[in-house]
Amino acid sequence: MLAKELARLRERSGKSLSDLAGETTYDRTYLHRLESGVKLGSPEVMAALDKVYGTGEHLGELWELARDDVVKDRYKHFMDLEKKATMRYEYASSTVPGLLQTDEYAREQLFTARPKDEDELEEQVTNRMSRQRLLYSEDPVQFRAVLDESVLRRPLREAAPWQRQLERLLETTKLPNVTLQVLPFSAGLQDLLGASLTLLWMKSNACACPTICFETRRSLHGTPWH
Repeated sequence: MLAKELARLRERSGKSLSDLAGETTYDRTYLHRLESGVKLGSPEVMAALDKVYGTGEHLGELWELARDDVVKDRYKHFMDLEKKATMRYEYASSTVPGLLQTDEYAREQLFTARPKDEDELEEQVTNRMSRQRLLYSEDPVQFRAVLDESVLRRPLREAAPWQRQLERLLETTKLPNVTLQVLPFSAGLQDLLGASLTLLWMKSNACACPTICFETRRSLHGTPWH
């Protein structure tokens, strides 16, 4: 539906792909791949096209639906819940949480899962980056993350992207809705060693996974969660 709407709007406007490339700064080949459904695109390109066509947030809203459609089924339920959550606690044992990643970090991490091609990898990166709006919306989620020290000891392959990722972590801590802590190696063994955990609280103040919440309160007694 998104691809067809992109093609329809351009045809109605009488613009060529080259015209559109000049008005949006996006390459004509890239724009063609959006219209043919080969690429999903990003919120930024949809906002640029909405501006050219004078369609408000129409394409941006279609993009949201399209994104949800391409996400693997096993993640859809979680993504629906995270949009509704007012508070989120996360423990990361080995990698930077997705909400705090740069696109370079996300790309290198997602590449390890061996996507079938570059297009699939780019769509996954775009999806992950778009979810970070949860931290920056008018009513942002209250986010608290505890990073195991190993997260900060495992760099990217190149120094410059890793430096930018560390800078992003520092920048994020300036947000009033974000608390970031590090669990040092010196803390010793704990029940979540080698695992990761995310807890979501809804507006009703109920946890989206009450059984896990109970076990976590018990197992993390004395850790930075308290």
